[in-house]
Amino acid sequence: MRKLNYLWYGILSIAAPLAILLLSANLVTRVPSVYVYYFNDSQSVNQLYTDVTPSEFAGELASYVNFRGEEKFQVYEKNGSFRDPVFEKRDQKVMRNVRKQLLFSVIAFILSTLIACAIYIYLYKKNFKTALLVQCYIWPSVMVGYLVLFNWIARNASLRYWYYNSVLGGGLGTKSQLYKLLGTGFYSTFATFTTLVAVALLCCLIYGNYVLNKKQRLFS
Repeated sequence: MRKLNYLWYGILSIAAPLAILLLSANLVTRVPSVYVYYFNDSQSVNQLYTDVTPSEFAGELASYVNFRGEEKFQVYEKNGSFRDPVFEKRDQKVMRNVRKQLLFSVIAFILSTLIACAIYIYLYKKNFKTALLVQCYIWPSVMVGYLVLFNWIARNASLRYWYYNSVLGGGLGTKSQLYKLLGTGFYSTFATFTTLVAVALLCCLIYGNYVLNKKQRLFS
């Protein structure tokens, strides 16, 4: 390959796994069943002392981050003929920032996917099939590095505290309903499910790459 092709090859090596990681994180945060699993596992809904069920909370969270809910995040519980809001303004501010961060990650996913696809098509048309087959070994190695870093960041208390306060505008405190619902351990569920989804998607990518570029046998 020419020197420029080596550059494209290197970018492909990091862009494709990055796109998968970003897609996985988005899928996990936008699927209600992930929240239901966390609520049932942690029993965090019980700390809110409300009649709203875990599945209702999960549905409202998923709807909001998928831009299907109202501009301000809110869940209501029935109080006779009235509907009482569960979350306060500071909780709504954090959720608004969460939705913004997810939007930025979608943009990053689209960009990394477009870059990876463009380079892959270019190298494939140039008949660099052997080099593309080697990506079946490079992509898992890069993904391991991404996942180790991702899990370390997600499970590091100091980094989470900085992210909550500096990026999401946190400072909720332990009495916050949103903190009781998600702040005590959802990061672990998020990291675990993102890792599992990323590994599954990577396996699909590797298989597709192998099928496209494997050497044809003379007698098959």
